[in-house]
Amino acid sequence: MILSFVFSVESAADSLDSFIPEDILEFTEGYDKRLRFAPTTVVTLSRDEIELSGALNLGELLERIVGVHISRDDSGYRADSYVRGLDENWIILHNGIEIERTLPDLYALPVADVERLEVLKGSHFAIYGPAAIVGTVNIVTFSPRENKTTISTRGGTLGTSEAWVRKSKTLGENGYSLFFYHSDTDGGQGVVTSDRQTELDAALGDSASLAPSRGYFGRRVTDMRLSFELGERWSLDQYFADRKAGLGVGLAQAIDPTGKENLSRSATNLRYSRPFDNGAFDAQLAYNYEEASYTDTMFLPPGTLGGLFPEGVSQAYGQTGQEITASAITRYSTNDHSLEIGFGLRYGTASNDFDRRNYIVQNGSPLPVPVGSIQNFTDDEALFDKDYDSLGSYLLLRDQFRLSSDLKLDAGLRIDKDQRYGTVVNPRLGLNCSLAQYTDLTILYGESSIVPTVIQQTGNGVFTPLGNDDLEASKMRMFEIAIDHRFSPSVQLLFNTFIYRQADGIEIVPDELSPNGTAFANLQQNDTGSGFELTIDWIPKERWSLKYGLAFQHKFDSNSDSERAPEWLPSLEATYRSGSHWDGNISFFGVAGRSREPDDDRDRISDYTITNLSFRYHAIKGIPTITLDVQNVFDATGKEDISTSIANDLPVWPQRVLLGVNAAF
Repeated sequence: MILSFVFSVESAADSLDSFIPEDILEFTEGYDKRLRFAPTTVVTLSRDEIELSGALNLGELLERIVGVHISRDDSGYRADSYVRGLDENWIILHNGIEIERTLPDLYALPVADVERLEVLKGSHFAIYGPAAIVGTVNIVTFSPRENKTTISTRGGTLGTSEAWVRKSKTLGENGYSLFFYHSDTDGGQGVVTSDRQTELDAALGDSASLAPSRGYFGRRVTDMRLSFELGERWSLDQYFADRKAGLGVGLAQAIDPTGKENLSRSATNLRYSRPFDNGAFDAQLAYNYEEASYTDTMFLPPGTLGGLFPEGVSQAYGQTGQEITASAITRYSTNDHSLEIGFGLRYGTASNDFDRRNYIVQNGSPLPVPVGSIQNFTDDEALFDKDYDSLGSYLLLRDQFRLSSDLKLDAGLRIDKDQRYGTVVNPRLGLNCSLAQYTDLTILYGESSIVPTVIQQTGNGVFTPLGNDDLEASKMRMFEIAIDHRFSPSVQLLFNTFIYRQADGIEIVPDELSPNGTAFANLQQNDTGSGFELTIDWIPKERWSLKYGLAFQHKFDSNSDSERAPEWLPSLEATYRSGSHWDGNISFFGVAGRSREPDDDRDRISDYTITNLSFRYHAIKGIPTITLDVQNVFDATGKEDISTSIANDLPVWPQRVLLGVNAAF
């Protein structure tokens, strides 16, 4: 089934300075200076907040960000993000560098090595290129300046275990940091009562479906990072990742107990930074290599389609991708201006390693045709292009103009050129005004071009819609107003409201020439929506902190599958720090106001609220910290609408209890 190596436009390898105190930035490695003009839409989580979240992975952690909802894709095993009601892609950066070249599975990215997380939402597409649609996540890992060794392990229910070790040390002007991580989990025991094969059985009078059955959400993750600081100007990072995952409810929404998604990745990044009078120059060179495959995949179970496939509809498919990127950016400041000029180049290739299956595709037929035993179609009749390459470049121009001591104007333009989809231009304009000593107002406008993916261009028309080489990039325009007001040293309010319009969106439409009757096409209508996000931080007492969040979004006119996005996302979080031996956190987040798609006559999907608890007990210095993390304390029933074939929806957020030990020396 469908495996794509997606070549997103490379980001400049620069690294949040304005609006974050300099005393914080002095000790933060890997922060991203491109976030500088985002005083209220940049959300940062410290290591303390990350630990007290109890999250295992980035998907669980991002659910705590106001306005973000992490659902599941149509097969149920990968994370699917909704940000401000938009169902598009994140860009994932590691210390300011993009290394997640394929569409990242947020549930496969561990947070054990994250010292600081920076999350950017909203009208900032021109900073990171046309691939940054719903937002950008910058993972800041621990630097050699940590100067200690940390060993940690956790384990508990759902067959969940994780262990990791990190060693950091400085040696004069040089230093290194080593991180190794491994985790394993069953993922959940939720039962799927019906699937796509259930529908086929009803139509053909068969009984091949494996439902009711548990979904297969198991995941095994191994990550390693090795970082070097080579003097004051050079740094080198090497990343390795190996990930294996079950296929949820199946790639074709039919229970698949054997299929696996496999991903092996290696990424190398070399960075050079040189300050000069009133400015700085940064450059980076990066190489990414990955092997991705689906193995032992069973699209439909044995006996399907009236017994045509006694062993089921099966396929194994693998692809290798490589990419090399280079970028540079120069910054120069005067009394009133901060200028940035950046450019980048990118070249990538992808090739099919193998395509083995027991079926073929015939145009005009919505069903696969059996060929007996599994055969090798890699060279002759592969369902996707055997070789694929991509060449692109970009130019970035920005100016931050200080109109007065209380008024700043930020204007930017990014031009991306790619051999697949031509040239796209993304402008950005922002105005920041200090209305009073403790009140800031920000007005932002940004555009983004959402480019077609490899699947949308080369889909086979059997288990995906038929691809379309003539697809054009759709255009997203977003306008946002944000207010940051501090009532007192202990109470802060952040409020922003937004409106967006997406034109020429790429969606699935009926097509008589497609084997399954559907194809990808540009829609002529617009998707329009608006909403707001509210965050209130309150420190009622010395050791207590409270955070309330509320996000709302509504679509005026929608032609996409984003109807499934929740309209309301309320949250509440309380943290207690004893100052001596223990810390605790309790959090509540809700999901409400979800609709079905227009042609879906099922009952309205229920709202749900999840409660999480985390405790940390620190005995005395030199004694390991004991951790306890409980996900979904009250075992609430949370379900996500991923496909009409999963009639009773997909159970998510299973109850999980983890006990851990953490030692640092």
